[in-house]
Amino acid sequence: KVVSQRVQNTMEKADLSKVYCFDDDTKQEYYIFLNDAHGTALVHNYMTDLWYSYTGLPVTCAARDGERLYFGLADGGVVEFSENYPNDNGKPIDAVFASGHMAFGRDYQRKHSAAVWVSVKPTANANLLVTARSDRRSDYIDKAVTMSLSTFRSVNFGAWSFLTNRAPQMERLKLKVKKFTYYQLVLKSNYAASDATVLGVDFRVRYTGDVK
Repeated sequence: KVVSQRVQNTMEKADLSKVYCFDDDTKQEYYIFLNDAHGTALVHNYMTDLWYSYTGLPVTCAARDGERLYFGLADGGVVEFSENYPNDNGKPIDAVFASGHMAFGRDYQRKHSAAVWVSVKPTANANLLVTARSDRRSDYIDKAVTMSLSTFRSVNFGAWSFLTNRAPQMERLKLKVKKFTYYQLVLKSNYAASDATVLGVDFRVRYTGDVK
C-alpha cells in the first residue's frame, strides 16, 4: 500500500545499510534517518497519519529521557531535539509547508481568490510567510503574518506588540490569485528567533467560467 508517493521516492534512493530507525512512542512519531548526503530524515506521526521530512540530521542513535529527546550524530555530537528551540544551534530552520493542489470541489471551473485568513497561535515571537501557487503562476507575493505576545523573555522591539491574549488570533491577508483551476497554499518560516504554529486557514473563492 503506497501511503505517500514522495516518501516512496525518497526511500527508493536510500542506502539501507546506513538507515537508522527510532520509534518515539511518547510523541507517537516514527523516525527514519537515511544518513545520506543531505542528512535526510522522514518522520511518520502515526497518531495523525502524517509524514514530514527534515534535512541536516545525520543521526546514528536516539533516546528519550522523560520529556527530552536526544539524537546522537554521525560526528559524535549529541543534541536535544525539541520544539522549545526555534533554531538549530543559532541557525534558522528553513520550514516549508505546501498543500496539495486544491480545486475547491470544481475541477472543471476557473476560480478567483482575493483573500485568505490564517489562524496562528500567539507565542513570544511568531512569524510566518504565506503565499500561493497555481496552475497559472508560481510567483505570487509573500504575505507576512506576525503574532507576537508581549513578553520580555524574547524582546524584539522591531516587531513590538501589545498583544497579551493567548487565544488563537485570525489574520486576513489580501492574496489575489486569478483564473486558477488548482490552488496550492505555501507557508514558510525561516527565522532564528521565532517559530509559528498554524491552527487553520480559510479561503474566499469565487467561481467564474468553465475551463476551456
